[in-house]
Amino acid sequence: MKTITALLTAIKPYLPLLLLVGAGYILVENFDTRQGDYDPKRSLRQVSDSDLPLLDRGNGQTGAQSRLTDWTGKPLLINFWASWCQVCRLEKPLLQQLAKNHPEANLVSVVTYDELEAIRSSGELQKRPFPTLFDYDGDLARESQVESLPHTLLVDKSGYIRKRYRGALTPQRVLEIGDWMQKLAQEDADSSPESAE
Repeated sequence: MKTITALLTAIKPYLPLLLLVGAGYILVENFDTRQGDYDPKRSLRQVSDSDLPLLDRGNGQTGAQSRLTDWTGKPLLINFWASWCQVCRLEKPLLQQLAKNHPEANLVSVVTYDELEAIRSSGELQKRPFPTLFDYDGDLARESQVESLPHTLLVDKSGYIRKRYRGALTPQRVLEIGDWMQKLAQEDADSSPESAE
């Protein structure tokens, strides 16, 4: 018992520093903006070509079905989120800015690892001016290698995943994504994915 008391007395002056380091670690993990390498052979068809419910912005009721491949033909930005994800809410204005400033691309959000009632009651659907698919069982997120939320994929016109952004988007990342969307919009639909790297 004396050993524990002596240890606690010894670390007491360093306790604020230890708490700060711990909090910093948590923030870095939640705001991780690493981008991943793309796989030039991985397309949306290989990830998932199954129909998902398309949520209505008004009341969240599921209506029509859609699949991610329905949105190819233009560059596509896919944002994975959940109503319980506080970090996801922080990036919503940046996504709205991207949708407004880049009509040359499609933006689709995918709500995953969530319940329909929680999505409805959060009010998040009404604040997203772009189509939202409901990945109710998390299969699309798993197949897309979404390890944490939020998670954003940039897909070219041919359906190949070009960029991956883990964690909340930042203003700098939004500028980069905007540049990529313009670049991908100018590419020929038949061009090779390697030409953009």
